[in-house]
Amino acid sequence: MKKLISVILLCAMLASTLASCAMKQGSLDSDLYPQEAEILNASYTSYPAWDGSSANTSWYTASASTFYLEDGADLKGFIDLVYSSSVSFEGKTVQLKNSINLGGKAWTIPSGSSYFKGTFDGNGNSIGNFTMSCTTGNQSLLGSIGGSAVVKNLKVEAGKLTLKATAKTTGAAGVVARIVTAKGKTATVENVTSSCTFTFSNNTKEYSMVGGVVGRIEGDGAALIKGCTGSSTFTGKTSKHFGGVVGSVTGNVAELTITGCNNTGSVSAYDCLGGILGSASACTGKLKLTITDCTNTGTITVYDSSTSGIAAGIIGRFESNGGSLTITGCKNTGMVSYNGTKTGGAWLGGIAGYVHSSGSSAQLDSVTIKDCHNTGAITANRTSGGLVGFIQRVNNVTIEDSSVNTTLMFNINHSGNYYVGGLIGIINANTSTPATIKNCTVAGSMLVNEPAEQATFGGGLLGSIRKTVVNASDCYINLNFAKKDCEEDDILNVTLGCCEDADSKLNPTNLSYKFYNANATAEEYLEVKSDKTIFKKLGY
Repeated sequence: MKKLISVILLCAMLASTLASCAMKQGSLDSDLYPQEAEILNASYTSYPAWDGSSANTSWYTASASTFYLEDGADLKGFIDLVYSSSVSFEGKTVQLKNSINLGGKAWTIPSGSSYFKGTFDGNGNSIGNFTMSCTTGNQSLLGSIGGSAVVKNLKVEAGKLTLKATAKTTGAAGVVARIVTAKGKTATVENVTSSCTFTFSNNTKEYSMVGGVVGRIEGDGAALIKGCTGSSTFTGKTSKHFGGVVGSVTGNVAELTITGCNNTGSVSAYDCLGGILGSASACTGKLKLTITDCTNTGTITVYDSSTSGIAAGIIGRFESNGGSLTITGCKNTGMVSYNGTKTGGAWLGGIAGYVHSSGSSAQLDSVTIKDCHNTGAITANRTSGGLVGFIQRVNNVTIEDSSVNTTLMFNINHSGNYYVGGLIGIINANTSTPATIKNCTVAGSMLVNEPAEQATFGGGLLGSIRKTVVNASDCYINLNFAKKDCEEDDILNVTLGCCEDADSKLNPTNLSYKFYNANATAEEYLEVKSDKTIFKKLGY
């Protein structure tokens, strides 16, 4: 009996000791991860407003590896350390204890070449309620990052950025203005949302490379943008390279992957606009760009341009000296439109606007669009496609398992011919390797209003092919064609608007179609060839 009692007492003491250890462990965890409940749930509106001037760096010790920020003064101290004292935080982590309210005060990133190289973990918190008067480049909440830097788990809300471009200026965003990639390293922005307003106080100058989450990406390394959401609004009638998530990638960047991102905000400017990525432009290296599982629901609007405007639901422009573009599993439901009267016109697409190599003698390695779908209406005045506006100088083109179901409306007021395709406006691959279109569907309406005397070429699949052989198989076309002011040189076709040279050819296999026009009269169903492939004037 005494032995049994001793065992019971021993067990009781052990249980008490374990409980005490658990309490101490909980206290230790609380010290390491303070205010854990706030990390997961609290909004910036629940916290005191920053006074607009105080900066605190007492939390920083050079020998430490992890740091915690809990208010506007701490965040301002962090910015001062990075940009005024050149503390890169490389190999270190900065975390938010809780959300931060910047009190509607002015926020500025000091100019210079410094940038953040560590990990900034928002822990699911938000930073909100700030204003920025951007007279210089690379302006955003956090400024610039580079190397193997990571920004993650952060919400940026109620930011008001006024872009005051007194000269040509680049780089602005809600979260990261600039990513400076480094060879052999990958910079990452993950699980970040941005809801900001971008306005322009001086529309006579150009402020470009502006994005909801990231403004510009440069350098010679790699970047990953994952699980990010943009819900900002942009209006810059004399500016370009705007993206709902990322503004632009340029220079010698080797690789960029954008995956699982969404945009709900409206984007408007005069050139290179995209719901996810505005442009990959003037890329001097062989950029490998991959965009997967992204969605745009925001409206994309191109304003007047004397030369050209480029816009699309996912990526506006891809221009690289070689390299490749792969877009898979992406969707656009937002309207893409041209809002202007000048004769420069626009290249518009539901998924991509203008895809081409950066030199007349260079070729892109490949362009692949797979499992992509557009239901957003397109209103244009030049060259447009339900998926892609223009593809030029590409060795291998593949469009498969994709669909368009929308209204393609065209008000023509530019000089020259006009081309519209259910999938692609113009393809000029300039290669002996045939392009492939497979298992695609085009449905909806193609409405053309031509007040001037230009020729219109429209096709259920393609508007025009040049220096390209296209093999199209297992596709279905169901379109309502409507054309105002028909001319003898206007052609609306089941598959292809026009083949512009002897080196080009469309090889259709196992295609099915249904063309109709509810407003057409019997006299308008003219010149229908017996093989049922070419319809002039109004489509049947």
